Amino acid sequence: MVWKYDITRDGRQRSFHVNPAVDRDVIYVGCDHGQYFQNNGVGHLYAFDIKTGAVKWKHRVALGVGSDPVFDDRDVFVITIDDQLLSLKKDSGRLEWSFRKEGVIRHLFPKAAPLVEGERLYVASGDGHFYALQKRTGRVIWQTNLDAGIYTSPTMAMDLYYVITRNKTLYRLGKKNGEIKGSFSIPTGPSLAPLFDDGSLFVQSSRAVYALDAARLSLRWTTELGSYMAGRFPVLWKECLIVATQDGRLRCLRRDTGSAVWEYRVDSEITGGIAESRGVIYLGTRAGTLHALQLK
Repeated sequence: MVWKYDITRDGRQRSFHVNPAVDRDVIYVGCDHGQYFQNNGVGHLYAFDIKTGAVKWKHRVALGVGSDPVFDDRDVFVITIDDQLLSLKKDSGRLEWSFRKEGVIRHLFPKAAPLVEGERLYVASGDGHFYALQKRTGRVIWQTNLDAGIYTSPTMAMDLYYVITRNKTLYRLGKKNGEIKGSFSIPTGPSLAPLFDDGSLFVQSSRAVYALDAARLSLRWTTELGSYMAGRFPVLWKECLIVATQDGRLRCLRRDTGSAVWEYRVDSEITGGIAESRGVIYLGTRAGTLHALQLK
């Protein structure tokens, strides 16, 4: 153990439902009070010194933080459980501006994290709105209304933006004004945010993985997984896409065909998803075991 911090000292909060973000010597992470249908708890966005665990600053958020934090060179951005977008100074946690999206969808959780790109923020809403905002002020540049709530973070590829709605439709949107440039119906859902690599879009849905031609939005291959997806992010590694399912299986699929290269099985349900760093895959299980697997 290097350090730890007890978040209960700061109020009635007990849960971490979003991923942390690291910026050099600072780790940003949000928490909540664990029962977000109720209004009698709190949450905070924290900035910790990554070496010592010292709190550089903390910003109180009603109900809690609902999205992974994202940042640029000056600010950090999060979406709250009650669907507010906050812009905070990285060095102090001071609130610069907030933006209330149309419609509060508390049951949609975790929230889709904003996408930072140039001088804009791209934000998906649980009630089906997709926004382009001016990054320093929160001013709406344009918005596009889609057919259902959006529960994946936007993905950018070739100056186009991709999101997936709750009715299992992947949309491609133009950068200039949010015009819909194409769509693809995903047979199974829900889905994770699409990953773009070398002209392909990879989408992991509830029980399958799809590879799409990004230019044509046509299907290249499908691989059935046989169990519900675990976590929110697959991993791209060399020529493979690595996916985890809740039945305790980790699989490496060829990017070009979807065929299995190898499979690793653990002794419990995978609940926390997977992450990769320096050629090592990390995954957690419901039994409380953390696994680290060296990739070759």
